[in-house]
Amino acid sequence: MGNLQTFSVHNNDPDTGAHTGKLPKFDTHPFLNEIYLDGNAFTGTIPHTFLKAFNASDDETVTIGLEQNKLTGTVPRELLKFDSLVLNIAGNQIEAFDSQICDSDNNGYEDVSGWMNGMVELFGCDAILCPVDYFSDTGKQEDEETPCQPCEAGTDGVMGATDCDDEVIVNNDDELAILVEFYLALGGTEWDEDGGWDVFQDMEDPADLTLASYQEMKIDPCDNFLGVICVDERVVEISLPNNGLEGLVPSSFFDLPNLEVIDLSGNEVRLSRDYGFGDIGNAKSLRKVDFSSNDIQSFKGIGAATNLEELVVDDAYFFSDLDDELFTLTDLKTLHMQFSGLKGTVPKDISKMTGLKALNLYGNELTGHIPTEIGLMTNLWHVDFSENDMTGHLPTVAIHKLLKLEKFHVHQSSRGGGGITGELPAFDRQPKLHMLDINSNKMNGTIPENFLSGVIDVDQLMEIE
Repeated sequence: MGNLQTFSVHNNDPDTGAHTGKLPKFDTHPFLNEIYLDGNAFTGTIPHTFLKAFNASDDETVTIGLEQNKLTGTVPRELLKFDSLVLNIAGNQIEAFDSQICDSDNNGYEDVSGWMNGMVELFGCDAILCPVDYFSDTGKQEDEETPCQPCEAGTDGVMGATDCDDEVIVNNDDELAILVEFYLALGGTEWDEDGGWDVFQDMEDPADLTLASYQEMKIDPCDNFLGVICVDERVVEISLPNNGLEGLVPSSFFDLPNLEVIDLSGNEVRLSRDYGFGDIGNAKSLRKVDFSSNDIQSFKGIGAATNLEELVVDDAYFFSDLDDELFTLTDLKTLHMQFSGLKGTVPKDISKMTGLKALNLYGNELTGHIPTEIGLMTNLWHVDFSENDMTGHLPTVAIHKLLKLEKFHVHQSSRGGGGITGELPAFDRQPKLHMLDINSNKMNGTIPENFLSGVIDVDQLMEIE
């Protein structure tokens, strides 16, 4: 396709399906000057080599359509090679322009004055994307009458917002309707325990709440609903583990505005029809989830849960590589995915999760080396790669950088693979290390003389295998 000039797979109807995965680089097409990928679900950042092979003439306009995807990061400086560029990129999760494109006030430099058919010269970089905490119907300014407006509720650090939640208020009645829909969709009458929820057992639709008989009951889920915890009369936690829930979690569930904790482990639920994480990104307050032992097979949608701090998905059915969308969760502190069918190698980009403190990937089908980039994850105190098919040497230099490490596991007792080889690191820079399990590998050499010499509390229970 060396002569390709136009490429279009834009999608006007998201209900018909969408293209996913990383945004392609299109870096080998010297004549490609029109790309339309709007309305899909591409993830990751705009590659620095995007359209690398294309050399536009001074008067040639390049059009790039990427609106309404799931792209993150910054608009890269490499796009400055185009004097005339129409970059439609609103409706993503773009956080900034490269500092050589626009300044901190969203004013465009001279090099981009011809972008957006000259609109950047008139309106600055607002003509490309509204700044963080501003919005417009199109996510940008297109004329004098439609400037980007401030959004008092904020835009979660994202540019190019097309709406603002200032006027969207979920009141107590709305929360109750959401819980009714949740109960009905997941077979509430068949739950093992349904204390409080059983008031809904004769309902057929959330609209039944408007009937006089239910109005008179003044149902309060914060009073005695099993697994529901409230603060200031708003639902902040729903925990119904191992309770016989079955079915598709309605998308409205994630519209509970104060929901911080979800535990639906040990049930038989799906979060979306495509077996991904559905609309989890709508739950802006969500910090902690446990979806273990449910029907989740894809990481699709998880990248939108930007405030998530703890993700537990044990005993799942991914049977795929760790996905780049996961690595956008830079605030995540705990990632726990035991026996989840993960395959492939541990990607270097896992190091982007710099806030991670506990990483547990026990009992998957991961192969290859532990990447040296793990040394960039300096907040880690618990690491477990055990019962995979890991090979190669332990990354000694990287381990030296994990000063907070307390537990490190990479035993391979049930695996027939190659196992970890090479010499035993000294683990001499971890003052709080008290559990080290690297048995059933193929390491050689002697135990270093300075082995565990950095441990401060020598009276604590030390487990070494």
